[in-house]
Amino acid sequence: MEPLLASNRRNILLMATFIAFASLGALQIIAAHLAHPVLWTLDYGTILAGVSFALLFHPLPMFVRSLIASPWVWVLVVGAMMAADMKHYARVVKDPHVMTTGPALTEPGMAILHGRDPYGVRLPGDAPISPGPGWLLLLLPLTAGHVIALVDGLALLFAAAVLGRASRMAGGVLIVLSLLQPMFQSEAANAQDLFVISLVLAALCWLLGTVQLTRANVLLLGAVSGFVATSRLPMILFFAVLVAGLWKRSRAGAVIYGAVTLAVCMALHTGFALWTEASGHWYQPLHVLGRADGGGAVEPIMATVLLLAAAVIAARFLNANPASWILACWLTMTALFAPIGVRELIAAHYSWLWEGDNYIVFPLPLLAAAIAVRAGRYGIGQQTDS
Repeated sequence: MEPLLASNRRNILLMATFIAFASLGALQIIAAHLAHPVLWTLDYGTILAGVSFALLFHPLPMFVRSLIASPWVWVLVVGAMMAADMKHYARVVKDPHVMTTGPALTEPGMAILHGRDPYGVRLPGDAPISPGPGWLLLLLPLTAGHVIALVDGLALLFAAAVLGRASRMAGGVLIVLSLLQPMFQSEAANAQDLFVISLVLAALCWLLGTVQLTRANVLLLGAVSGFVATSRLPMILFFAVLVAGLWKRSRAGAVIYGAVTLAVCMALHTGFALWTEASGHWYQPLHVLGRADGGGAVEPIMATVLLLAAAVIAARFLNANPASWILACWLTMTALFAPIGVRELIAAHYSWLWEGDNYIVFPLPLLAAAIAVRAGRYGIGQQTDS
């Protein structure tokens, strides 16, 4: 275990980074509803800093700790959020100008259920469908039940339950840090799945780092990871972090897991791409590559440099502890996707309502999960009343 002083310094650094990115995410939401958004965002960041540091570094009364660590409280609070999300989504989905985040999951999903090419679907405004086939298949139960608005809340409960295997406090802190973010609340209300991807990735890191590495477990987690890796075309890159972390724990497990993940991901992409081509359509998940290349040569070069730098930094702290894998995933994902968000901010003439804000902050659940795990491990904010 790290010395207490060193661990506290790292905890403060992680919390400060979380507050900065959460504030950036809040800026878009605040700008949509209030004048002087930068000023209000600074106020939000200050309040978030006070709440977060009081929650994680100040001795908490026993009853507060019990509430944060109670799975029943998690279900009650997140369940209330999901009920509100369902009501909101049922209203806005009927709007002809609806955001296409939810329909991009449900419309191709319904096509699959009816035996049709999912990428033959056309969304309002001819918006492209970014989610890949394995991700659509994983979400089919929600699509079939017409409850896609539950996806963010369910993913949050799932990730909290997985982290709670080691410490219920960690699961509770993840929920608190997630619900403190206006961007997460907004994305959940519109069935946006980007935060879901990060939550599921954090859960997979923790499962791979803590379960018994039997062949059945490795094969099962590899197959699930292959489905998740199709969520967006570049996501397969970040499973290399999990393979590298698992290598520190079991080289044989890492090889099997990596091979299964890659094979399942490629089989899904290839099979559905061939189906789409045979149907006379284009494989819409490929549009992500075009979007990433929209800024000419400068942005890909910047993203490559940042990604390599992030990989070097991550390699220095990556070890057999799955908490380090979660943090490495956040760092590398942010390095790759943040340049897209910055480019779109410039293209939007520095309007704080720019859509690219999502690309900068959607990996934030990974950072929140890393903080939550440390909160459980080091007993941050868990002192008794005595």
